[in-house]
Amino acid sequence: SNIISLSIFTSIVSILIYNNIKNNKKKNKYAGPVIVKELWIYPIKSCQGIQVQEAQITKRGFLHDRMFMLVDSTGRFISQRKYPILALVETSIITYDLNNGEKNEILIVRYNELDDLRIPIKYDSSNETITVNVWGVDCQAFEIHDGSLWFRELLGVPDIRFVCMHKDNIRKTDPEYAPEGQTGFSDGYPFLLVSQASIDDINSKVKDNITVKNFRPNIVVSGCLPFAEDSWKNVIFNNKIAGESSVLMNVVKPCSRCQIPNINPDKGQYYDDNEPSRSMKLYRTGEAIGLINKKWKGQLFFGQNLDHKSLDSGTIRVNDIVTTT
Repeated sequence: SNIISLSIFTSIVSILIYNNIKNNKKKNKYAGPVIVKELWIYPIKSCQGIQVQEAQITKRGFLHDRMFMLVDSTGRFISQRKYPILALVETSIITYDLNNGEKNEILIVRYNELDDLRIPIKYDSSNETITVNVWGVDCQAFEIHDGSLWFRELLGVPDIRFVCMHKDNIRKTDPEYAPEGQTGFSDGYPFLLVSQASIDDINSKVKDNITVKNFRPNIVVSGCLPFAEDSWKNVIFNNKIAGESSVLMNVVKPCSRCQIPNINPDKGQYYDDNEPSRSMKLYRTGEAIGLINKKWKGQLFFGQNLDHKSLDSGTIRVNDIVTTT
């Protein structure tokens, strides 16, 4: 009897020790400091992004982020929602040194069997200005005809136009949440931040391999617990370069998610099981995470929109230490 009791006691102690070690490992995995893990820019709205080691800040957000866009015959933006094949359109930027000491940047757009599309970043905005629309907001842009022909061939749609935001256009962010901000052709705000821990948490609940590419953020941080970003109000990116100032951004609004995360970024088609949205409905609705706005009750949220009050200077780099309040 004593031997049996001792055996049971030893088993209980072993289980407690194992669980303690397991919990400590989990805590250590997310122990600070919080740092910038990845940075992304998306030159063409709804096409593949470019992972970079550092990103320069402009009034609209990161330099070159969502400066180009596809629109239909009415001027309304086109996205992966309707044409998921856009997830397979690669983008890259190459830089040439000119004889006068300046640099010439070229955007290269690539898709399988099509010839590469090459667009100068230092565009000539003397073309006729047209009005385009992003989520009900009119913007001034101009068409790049070579781009229009390339995407018409890709999508098989004759009236699609490829446009660039005019350099003088000012697209204000929602005054209710970011009254001093502006952005390019993003859905609404200049920056989207997610944590790697939150992506890992989602990924643990679905059978498909969900990655950062599904959620298309600009900034990925590590070193925090899953969904810690839900409670952040301000984010400071502390530059390590001598003489450079830190960058302060406000967390202005949680990011409501559409169907784009349900598109397999490696195949350019929707997942059969409607993931990750199906799993997110169990614990990432506005109601589930405690948002008080009744309009957000049934919407899915992942990541946080940031605003920098139209700051036109600064650089964020991978491994910058992040301070949050």
